[in-house]
Amino acid sequence: MIDCSKCPGQGICCGFFPFSEKFFEKYKDKMQVKPIKIFKQHGFIAAVTEDLRCVFQNPKTWRCAIYEDRPDICRLYGTKEGIQKKGLGIACPFFKPNGNEWSRAMKAKIYHIMEKGLRRIEKKASESN
Repeated sequence: MIDCSKCPGQGICCGFFPFSEKFFEKYKDKMQVKPIKIFKQHGFIAAVTEDLRCVFQNPKTWRCAIYEDRPDICRLYGTKEGIQKKGLGIACPFFKPNGNEWSRAMKAKIYHIMEKGLRRIEKKASESN
C-alpha cells in the first residue's frame, strides 16, 4: 500500500469521475467543494469542480471525506492490481506499488497520460455548455 501522506502532488490524483447515483446520493452531504457542473447519464453522476478534483477531497488538507467507503477505483489507485486492471491504467505518478519512486521518464509518461485525460474531460465539459 502506498503511503499517500508523502505525496508531493497534494492529491492531484483525486480527479472527478462518475459515481453511481445511489452512491452520490448517499454521500452528497460530505462534499467538500461545491461542483460547478453536474452531469447525469446512464445512472451515473459526475460532479465537476473548478480545478477538476474530486468533490469529496478537502482542498486544504487534501484528505478524502469518504475515505472509509471510497469507491473501488480509489482503492485500486496506485496498487499493482489497479495498474494491471485492463483499461484503467491508474498508476500513481509519484510512487510505484511497492512505495519506491518512479524514474523521471516514467513520471513524465504517467503525467502525459493524466493530462491527456484531463484535456478530454475539459473538452467534453465545454462542449456541453
